[in-house]
Amino acid sequence: MRSNQGMTLLEVLIALFVFTIAVLATIELQRTSLQTTYGARVTKAATAIIRDKIERIRAQPGQLDNLCKDSEQINGFDVSCAKTPCAIKVEDNGNGNVTTVTCGNVGIPDLYKIQISVKKGGLKKSFDVITYVKAGN
Repeated sequence: MRSNQGMTLLEVLIALFVFTIAVLATIELQRTSLQTTYGARVTKAATAIIRDKIERIRAQPGQLDNLCKDSEQINGFDVSCAKTPCAIKVEDNGNGNVTTVTCGNVGIPDLYKIQISVKKGGLKKSFDVITYVKAGN
């Protein structure tokens, strides 16, 4: 009988193949984890920029022209803000009052439709929010 003194070449190759697959799976898991973490950080930062912008606009509606610029850079993000004047119309339809909002070419606006878009260079996704702000001081 022959004694077992070591592993055959085939056993070594199979073990090396299994080890390689395990290492590649670990690397892929790490890459996916890093991408997800980065995406969460970008989303959190963009949300904070949008929240801050909306709070500043609502706190000072008289400064809307200065606060809602076409585009600006904030913390590495491209932030654009567009305002559209809107009018509120209340009608009685027999069953109660119906309120409609018409935006676009209106005379004296009752409120403004504000669209804020935040994008980070190199990323495909952008963050868009629409809100309304009462016109006036």
